[in-house]
Amino acid sequence: MCRISGIVYKKSGDFAVLNKMLQHQVSGGPDAFGTFIDGNVGLAHNRLSILDHNTGAQPMVGDWFVLSFNGEIYNHLDIRAKLEPQLYKGHSDTETLLKSIQQEGLDWTLENIEGMFAIAAFDKYEKKLHLVVDHLAIKPLFYYEDDELFAFASSPAALTHLKPSWNLDYEALTDFLALGATRNPLFSGIKRLESGHILTFDCNKNASKIIRWYQPKQHKTNPEDLILEVKRSIQSTKLADVPVHLFLSGGVDSSVVASQLPGVGAVHLASPEEGFARTVAKKYDNPFIKIDPRDYSAEGCLKDYA
Repeated sequence: MCRISGIVYKKSGDFAVLNKMLQHQVSGGPDAFGTFIDGNVGLAHNRLSILDHNTGAQPMVGDWFVLSFNGEIYNHLDIRAKLEPQLYKGHSDTETLLKSIQQEGLDWTLENIEGMFAIAAFDKYEKKLHLVVDHLAIKPLFYYEDDELFAFASSPAALTHLKPSWNLDYEALTDFLALGATRNPLFSGIKRLESGHILTFDCNKNASKIIRWYQPKQHKTNPEDLILEVKRSIQSTKLADVPVHLFLSGGVDSSVVASQLPGVGAVHLASPEEGFARTVAKKYDNPFIKIDPRDYSAEGCLKDYA
């Protein structure tokens, strides 16, 4: 969807690097760009417009919070209904999120929203920057801190613009080579904010702390209720001002999604399971769209990924 980034200078600094970070993440948010600077704090946003093309621009400035947000809040209309009546400029989930944080607070908002998200919320009066990732860190967020600054971005590579050279994180490299995955990036000092956590940077004290905001809960339910919840969850993702498509691998999970979204375009990444995917798409009247990676250059793909 979108990409977010930001810098807090502990003394003073040049925000030209923020524009470099902004440009680095353009592939994830090509529709619009925005920045907000207040003293030593700078926020940036690359937008991929899904809801409210006209008034959903970011960073979105409120009465006392500024929001840069990547993701989607599926139940944002339900959240609006719970808030005190107030004037909205548009119908974006970003504005709902901002109003909710200002009216009910960050804790209440996180307890009530449903979606996938990486949030940067700057309190203009307390001079605190809150970074939040969703329950599973579906929308990633990376951060870096040294004696001069604190910075964050949706992509670890965007943070490499902060200084001319970086050392390798050999522990992360070892994990990657042995396991094919790593918790933190390969650049030493750049870390990933873990799922269900909040990082708060106090600009007055130049100090940060991380706490867990989400604790998994056990739910006793019967199969019928579970089926209804799956259907409700899938239907809630359809809210958009642009055409909606789904990824269809041909496996169980994506086939369940397709069954609940008949007529929606089904995108399949060329694989040996194409036959299964075509069968599912035909059954539920999903127009089948095949994408073959061989049609794209490796150099271009790697550039967009970084």
